[in-house]
Amino acid sequence: MLTEQGINIENASLEEMEISWQKAKEKEIE
Repeated sequence: MLTEQGINIENASLEEMEISWQKAKEKEIE
């Protein structure tokens, strides 16, 4: 159970990093 929660937290932060990275990429295009 604990490991599963840890993986979920890791996945969430990875998604957040990807979203912010995409936003930064969009700014570069503009």
